[in-house]
Amino acid sequence: MDNLEQTIQSNSMEHNLPTQEPPEMTYGPTIPDVGERRYTSAPTIPDVGERRYTGVGTLIITTMNGQPYLVLGREAFKSIKHRGAYMVSIFEEFGGGIQRRRATLADNACFELREETSNLLDLTECSEILENKGRHFDLPFRDDRIYRLYIINIPDAHTIIPYLQVNRQIITRALNNPAKGTKSKIKTYLEMDTIKLVSLAAIQRAMIDINNYVCFKAEDTIWNLNAADAPYRGILKVDSDTFLNERLVQFLGGLFTDEQQRGWEICRDIAISSANKLELAKPVKIQDNYYKFLIGTFTFAPVGYLPSSNPDQEVVNELPGEKE
Repeated sequence: MDNLEQTIQSNSMEHNLPTQEPPEMTYGPTIPDVGERRYTSAPTIPDVGERRYTGVGTLIITTMNGQPYLVLGREAFKSIKHRGAYMVSIFEEFGGGIQRRRATLADNACFELREETSNLLDLTECSEILENKGRHFDLPFRDDRIYRLYIINIPDAHTIIPYLQVNRQIITRALNNPAKGTKSKIKTYLEMDTIKLVSLAAIQRAMIDINNYVCFKAEDTIWNLNAADAPYRGILKVDSDTFLNERLVQFLGGLFTDEQQRGWEICRDIAISSANKLELAKPVKIQDNYYKFLIGTFTFAPVGYLPSSNPDQEVVNELPGEKE
């Protein structure tokens, strides 16, 4: 067994993969597909009334042992001090600010997904999949902004996680001796240091207890004190090692009038809907790329698509120690 295979096997045994089944959830009816999608061919990102799209992200749903999980990432430098101690496990979907306003919202979501997974997930050549296979929701924030959240179901997403640290090690080596003008770009591929599966059932249980919310804004504290019951506001404590960021909590607890469901219920239904599943091909080992620091990393792309970082190279389907 070589070093790479040992690393992948070791990573798969980390605590970020669930080791026991959560309590069963009660499933409601599956939400049908939404019809035509917006922005699939728009040359620019439009404004909506007085609001402007300033952020976009992708929330991945998967199942293990027949139960739904959210696939979430933790940013290495996003820690929050609470009661004199640092809470470093703030988990969130894969998203960020708009990178290119001349690209579509789905394009921008794919840029963020690729960077925040350290090149693990590359949908940049097929961003329309997010529109056709996934679902999206617009989350207003502040007085004049909107965050577009895409949701997609990736079966067996847990098999991707062990490759994260392999990719980070390769990219980190490049950071120690970066090519001219690439240092800041390399850092964008190292923002997330952990990917973890978080049980949707555990999130649902945590959301109903006001004591699981950590508020840093006075208006959130006041809201919670005046609320008769959930949804509450703030950072959500799921367990001692897992806190969800406010934006994700806003979505999971939000009531969406078109569906008459909370965000967590929508996630539950997407997990069991075959219409929203995105099948990934076997990983590709990058042989050449415009960004040289990505050479040697592993990338998963949807079945039938080559990753953008390896368009002219042979797909390497067989991993060390793996036989067809």
